Amino acid sequence: MGEKRIEKYLFNINHKIGEASYATVFKGINEKTGENVAIKMKLFSFYLENCLL
Repeated sequence: MGEKRIEKYLFNINHKIGEASYATVFKGINEKTGENVAIKMKLFSFYLENCLL
């Protein structure tokens, strides 16, 4: 899927694991450590409905 930088960490996102009402979870690899990780990305609608903008 591609690389994604979150603060000081760099992840290579492989594929989507699952999706729910407010977030999607991806399987990825921490490029620095080689560790497998799960990355939860909240959908924009979550912020709209909860007034967190």
